[in-house]
Amino acid sequence: LVNVDAKLAAAVADGLGIEVPEAMPTVPGSDVTPEVTSSPALSLEARPGDGSLTARRVALLVADGVDAAPLLRLHAALLAAGAVPRLVGSKLGTVTAAGGERLIVETTLEALPSCLWDGVVVPSGQKARRALVGNSAVIAFIEEAWRHGKAVRLQGDADDSASADDAFMAELAAYRNPERT
Repeated sequence: LVNVDAKLAAAVADGLGIEVPEAMPTVPGSDVTPEVTSSPALSLEARPGDGSLTARRVALLVADGVDAAPLLRLHAALLAAGAVPRLVGSKLGTVTAAGGERLIVETTLEALPSCLWDGVVVPSGQKARRALVGNSAVIAFIEEAWRHGKAVRLQGDADDSASADDAFMAELAAYRNPERT
């Protein structure tokens, strides 16, 4: 601590009732050359997979008022492609879709955080969107997925068709988008 801030070190030592220790020797000023400049073993891009959706985990966020038809259409397409879509809510149980259907919440945001998913789908449905946007855990979940370059699908946009789902699935198959910030 003495190497970082002498005043802080003195205050800490005084609080502990000890003498201020001697500063540690500093690192030589020579230029240190790193042993490794690139490691394929640690690179996500070195092993991109086979380009399929097999075993890709996709969080389909749900809340009361969700528009079930486009969400279940995408769920079926993901399953057919070998992906593992799951309905994720803020609590276990069921949610009531806009059309009255009951959807079973398979897991929660807290049980399986964003880092454990390969993609995220935010559903359409005004009531569901308001509930999801009002939940800080949902916002953090989506934000983390985006920052980590994962595929994110926002249903209910101008193009809420099967072709938009196909574009999402192609992004999901590409695995990550590290250039995105």
